[in-house]
Amino acid sequence: MSDISTNIIESQVATIPDRLKELKGDRTTAAFARFLGVGVSTLHNYENGRTPPIDFLLNVAACTGVSIEWLLTGQGEKEAGGSDWQTSRKKRRILVVDDKEYQRDSICNVLETEGYEIGRAANLKQSIEVLEKETFDVVITDLRMPEENDGLILLKHIRERYPNTRTILITVHAATAPVAVEAIRSGAFDYLVMSRTFPDDLRSAVSRAIKEIEKEEAQSGSAPEGVFGDITAQCPAMKEAVAVLKKAIQSPGTPVLFYGEPGTGKEFMAKTLHANDPERASHAYVPVKCGAMSEEVLNRELFGAAEHAGKHGEFPGVIAVADGGTVFLDEVEKIGPAVQVMLLRILTDGTYTRVGEVQPRKADVRLICSTSADLAREVAAGRFHQELLTHLGVLKIHLPPLRERGRDIEVLARRFLNDFAEEIGKDCRDFSPEAIRLLREESWPENIPGLKATIKRAVLFSESEILSADDIAAALNSRTGASSPPGLRSG
Repeated sequence: MSDISTNIIESQVATIPDRLKELKGDRTTAAFARFLGVGVSTLHNYENGRTPPIDFLLNVAACTGVSIEWLLTGQGEKEAGGSDWQTSRKKRRILVVDDKEYQRDSICNVLETEGYEIGRAANLKQSIEVLEKETFDVVITDLRMPEENDGLILLKHIRERYPNTRTILITVHAATAPVAVEAIRSGAFDYLVMSRTFPDDLRSAVSRAIKEIEKEEAQSGSAPEGVFGDITAQCPAMKEAVAVLKKAIQSPGTPVLFYGEPGTGKEFMAKTLHANDPERASHAYVPVKCGAMSEEVLNRELFGAAEHAGKHGEFPGVIAVADGGTVFLDEVEKIGPAVQVMLLRILTDGTYTRVGEVQPRKADVRLICSTSADLAREVAAGRFHQELLTHLGVLKIHLPPLRERGRDIEVLARRFLNDFAEEIGKDCRDFSPEAIRLLREESWPENIPGLKATIKRAVLFSESEILSADDIAAALNSRTGASSPPGLRSG
């Protein structure tokens, strides 16, 4: 590459922070970071000159609607879909209802600085009229205006007529338990008291409401293809896996079965599903390594025992701890027949029995299982229950090996590079084209853990901002135990 071409590329990369600031507009860094779903310090670093990894830029493009070419180089069409990006992305709208003008203005000022589009109403009647004409994502309403329960009346009206709108109730008085309970039971998203921390409480409540709305939009296919939570998939097989994950959000009680080679990211996918499931994310996520325990120990671990290890006092078990949440069962093919039958009971009627008890208990958990085995073959060999496999196979997701994931290798490598460089305080920013070629040509028998370890070694030992092919080759040789000196690998 000529010096002129190199200088052009460097100048384009150097102006990425300017384009990020252009996209941010009048919003604060904190507000823009929340919009993108990234940390404030991470965005601050990229605004101030640190070169962002490609997966971060792909996320920015997906959230704002701009083209990745414009974001990278400043050239080409700014919008990805043929329309102005500011109108193509959905701007969140909030209706503020309060009969006291100074209080209403104060709330609106807080929210306008966060980049929301604001509507106003002074009382119950006016707010109902506004809602008939306009659509809002969130309604923030005073409880008393002027009648004591006007806010609750509006809340119930919204729940009946506009079920996708979130309502946040506020009051200047100390919240009493009965009022708060009634508000939540009536469908309020949150209930806030106007104290000294109110502005921060309000920002937090609105942000959580918007995130919940975005999760619902993701399940209906509104999110970009291949994007789900922290997952950004490029290869067709992984995009298909993400599409099934979005379907899983629609049915929070349905079990999910991940299958594929070890190290393909099955537990990461399980955690991502749990974290983005509005029905279960607020409850526990409990992983269990089934292959590490005998059947007797696993039975106690999962379902609990009336007396644990001969001592007085019960042992609740994973199912009880995760009630309302998610249990991830790794190496499900290694579960014994008695535990398989108990899991089948959980899936069919939501009951289980603790060791040493006869009275069944109820539990509401989503089972997410993973396997590297052929479960149909395990059924044929009499080692796995056919009916259990039938239930687990409703949402069955194949995770391809890393060697078949093409551009995903590049996206993951840049994510690991950014994480490790920040972790150890080194200024490694990117890979050379030859380094990317080596990464994509590697067979990765250990899959994602192998890639992770390779990038970490390269970051630790490199003295350059751009990891070279030599850096990657040395890290690969160390991983495979090769005795040859570091250098470019042939082929």
